[in-house]
Amino acid sequence: MLCNDVQTLTAITKDPNLNTALFKAMDKVCQLIYNQHKELKQAFYRVSMLYVVFRNSSFFKQFLKNCLPSLPSLPSEGENELN
Repeated sequence: MLCNDVQTLTAITKDPNLNTALFKAMDKVCQLIYNQHKELKQAFYRVSMLYVVFRNSSFFKQFLKNCLPSLPSLPSEGENELN
């Protein structure tokens, strides 16, 4: 998703009749997507560190059991993540 938006932003900058309003809007979209990705990556890292520390804790196991059904599922091996 971010790659497509960056390509669009690049195409906008190459246009001889640069539309600054469109450029600013597309730049904002790219920033929002990047920041969301960064936050999700940090959250995943924190959860994975908690798992390493507390994986044998019954409280943490119950926490994961309660939370994981609400999280989006990861694609299985060989499955396209865009499906």
